[in-house]
Amino acid sequence: MFESVVILLLLFTGGFLTLRTRFFSIRHPIKVARALVGNLLRPPQQDCTGRTITPFQAMSTTLAGTLGVGSISGIATAITLGGPGSIFWMWVSAFFGMTTKYAEIVLAVHFSSPSDRTGGPMIYLKKGLSSPFLACFFCVCCVAASFGIGGMVQSNAIAQALDFSFGVPGFVTGCVFTLLAAFVILGGIQRIARFSEKLVPTMSLCYFVLAIIAILRHSSQIPAVFTQIFSQAFSVRAAAGGVFGSAAFYALRYGVSRGIFSNEAGLGSSPIAHTCTAQKSPAREGVLGIFEVFVDTFVMCTLTALVILTSGIADCGLDASALVGAAFGVSFGSFGEMFVSISIVFFAFSSILGWCFYAEQCLRHLFQNAYYPILFYRMALLFSVMLGAVLKLQVVWGIADCFNMAMAIPNLIGLLGLSSLVVLETKRYFAPQSIRKISHSRRIRFPVKGCAPMNHGN
Repeated sequence: MFESVVILLLLFTGGFLTLRTRFFSIRHPIKVARALVGNLLRPPQQDCTGRTITPFQAMSTTLAGTLGVGSISGIATAITLGGPGSIFWMWVSAFFGMTTKYAEIVLAVHFSSPSDRTGGPMIYLKKGLSSPFLACFFCVCCVAASFGIGGMVQSNAIAQALDFSFGVPGFVTGCVFTLLAAFVILGGIQRIARFSEKLVPTMSLCYFVLAIIAILRHSSQIPAVFTQIFSQAFSVRAAAGGVFGSAAFYALRYGVSRGIFSNEAGLGSSPIAHTCTAQKSPAREGVLGIFEVFVDTFVMCTLTALVILTSGIADCGLDASALVGAAFGVSFGSFGEMFVSISIVFFAFSSILGWCFYAEQCLRHLFQNAYYPILFYRMALLFSVMLGAVLKLQVVWGIADCFNMAMAIPNLIGLLGLSSLVVLETKRYFAPQSIRKISHSRRIRFPVKGCAPMNHGN
């Protein structure tokens, strides 16, 4: 019941923000594209807090936390539990999720200041809503979620993949990757950013190419697959659970929840990385959030779903990583299975690093940059990596879903409460040049309590 309520709140928030910003992401495609390219090509800048990662590194760090298990085995789990119709609801949540993630980043950049050594939802909850309690609650939930989505789920997927393809025991996998994670994690955000900047684009490109080839080899099945997706999304075939056990409900539940798990729109995690780029324009930085959701869900997750469904083995009894490996194996034989296993290893490993950064920023906010809480957290995260490799899949996913939903609640409250500010920042950035000059020359009154205008440039 709790999960269902949060899912509906996520959809409502995304739809509400999309309507309030008047579907700007599809009304201004050229300007969105120009802002995206300009962000990615902007050189690194250092502000007085020492934040030096580039927007591209910030996006790569964010994608490192999303292009992992959610884009591969998470989609397989959604299809297994919710049927092909879950993919339709994944698309719906991602469409609204693009605006949700955009709004998160806009608010985080707007309220960040040189005196803040951390950034993210905890800043706009504290400054914008004047609620230190919600800010602290978000930080606690984010740290807890990092053990589930950032530690146990990722290592569990790695262990499953290596066991399926190479017969490596889960305990051995846990030990090896705990040591590797320790090496990178102890290097801090600069090492995580450099690692993600090189790893994520390379692995994403390789996965993209092979997935396209696998789909084209079964291109005759594509029309039937899309028919399945749309027809089963609204199926009213009853199951044992009555209305809440219907096929349509499970399709919606697992499609939305796995989509959120993959692109993290609404969780409030990605703004933590984006506030480290010293960007001065909230809306311009927020455009990267739109791109992140698009790449993660509409490209990578959809490709994974089509590979599984066109292969014809969606009902073979396998789950998660094993199902994706078997689907690629239909087209590429044993090479396909090994490729998926290796991809999951790298994607999941990068997700561990990305979530470690998010949680550490929350701890810095809670404990004022104290060293020992962060050191203790790193040890606990490494233990969760080890633990996830030996636990059962259902237990790991249950823990992750619970923490994710708890983390989303304070963030969604902040997004709804500060939606007027998101609208004003969006209007100012996407307005014609002459209107923007007037808006900068005059003081804009923000009707939201605590939303004093800041001197952002474009």
